[in-house]
Amino acid sequence: SPKVPFEWNAGLDKAFTDSRREIVEAIRKGVEIFDPSLTTCLRTDWSAKGMGYYLVQKTCECEPVHPDCCTDGWHITLAGSRFNTPTEARYAPIEGKALAIAWALRQTRFFTMGCSKLIVATDHKPLIRLLKDKTLDSIDNPCLFRLKQKVAMWNFEIIHCAGVSNIFADATSRRPTEAEEEDITEEAELLACAISAI
Repeated sequence: SPKVPFEWNAGLDKAFTDSRREIVEAIRKGVEIFDPSLTTCLRTDWSAKGMGYYLVQKTCECEPVHPDCCTDGWHITLAGSRFNTPTEARYAPIEGKALAIAWALRQTRFFTMGCSKLIVATDHKPLIRLLKDKTLDSIDNPCLFRLKQKVAMWNFEIIHCAGVSNIFADATSRRPTEAEEEDITEEAELLACAISAI
């Protein structure tokens, strides 16, 4: 929250490093046991610093299906993050959050493409209508138009989850890892397309 000053100390750094190690181990196990028949949820976040995601699968019997239904009913299978480019750091929140979804879907494409029970969870309510109901011809913003085109290849239900429950994706977007060369090249090409469209 902008109302609370951000503090980082040695204790938090150790907890972060320990958590990271645990997450990597959980992901290693998760990738081995990914089940295409289970409900899968991709949770994403964007900040001015970076973007991140984590992919989880529902193993509980809770109804209705929601990624915050219980504390241990969703198992992590994949996670990732990266720093923003200087241009992406200046995006409006709706553009940044949409970019995080498009990027995360691409990063998880071997799990999410063709997934019949895919949920994308965001903490940004305006994205629900944009990615669910709006048609391309009704989107004036070139950046949002392009991002909506990119996610059109996936079949998913998009839902809103409160920011307080999106802690892990929130952390990955604020403490990202280095981008892979493929990501940087793709974003540069997309930026060039967006500039030429203007």
